[in-house]
Amino acid sequence: MTRDRWQDSAVGGFMIDAGIREAVRAVGGQRNRRPLLAFLHTAAASEASFGALVAERAPDVLVRHRVCEALLVAARRAGGVDAALAGRVSAEIEDLVAAGARVVVCTCSTLGAVAEELAPALAPRAVVQRIDRAMADRAAALALAFARGAERSGRASDCARRIVALATLESTAAPTCALLEDAARRAGARVEIALRIVEGAWQRFERGDLEGYAEALVSALREAAPAADVLVLAQGSMAAAAERCGDLGVPVLASPRLGVEAALAALADRA
Repeated sequence: MTRDRWQDSAVGGFMIDAGIREAVRAVGGQRNRRPLLAFLHTAAASEASFGALVAERAPDVLVRHRVCEALLVAARRAGGVDAALAGRVSAEIEDLVAAGARVVVCTCSTLGAVAEELAPALAPRAVVQRIDRAMADRAAALALAFARGAERSGRASDCARRIVALATLESTAAPTCALLEDAARRAGARVEIALRIVEGAWQRFERGDLEGYAEALVSALREAAPAADVLVLAQGSMAAAAERCGDLGVPVLASPRLGVEAALAALADRA
């Protein structure tokens, strides 16, 4: 099932979208005067968290949230993204662009590569981003900075920096590792990437046990920290755990805030 909702802080936040015309009328024709930012989610819980981030940083931005949980279900069943699923993801993104979105962000790490592959074809009309690209770029930049810092201090700098990524879904593992490797290559950073699956955590998320989900992630982060220069939370749903680990002495990166900042910057460029 696919659901669309519009977000406009000026008129009280979220509204169920019963159709584009009705939604545009409900917000007083704002879509015609302000650029539209769209999110493609595969978990219903993402709608509120990303909506809050946008409202905090750019309350005047009109946002459309599309939730397509079936896309992630299909990816998990297939063990990844096959051609048919890639076509479905592309169709959803193209539909959001056709409806007026100037920037579209895929918030699902499993499907993010499809969004980036589609971006060049839609570039004249819209910017298409994956939510975790900015996080991967930050991880690579930190790894490079650590290596340069070691060189300046006379310590060994030729060893690879260790990026440890945590995920709660197997379907996210390969896309996340590929993204981190690409970010490191672009930055010229020598890294060693390890990915750990936090067993049982996703089941807690699906049951709505968000506190138990966060606790499992915090425990996994604390266990992984001694072996890492940078810790990465592969899925946007994991972000709350980062806020509880400020005492680790190791950077803990999550994608939502960094990704929203990148999306808002792209939207400003197209205004």
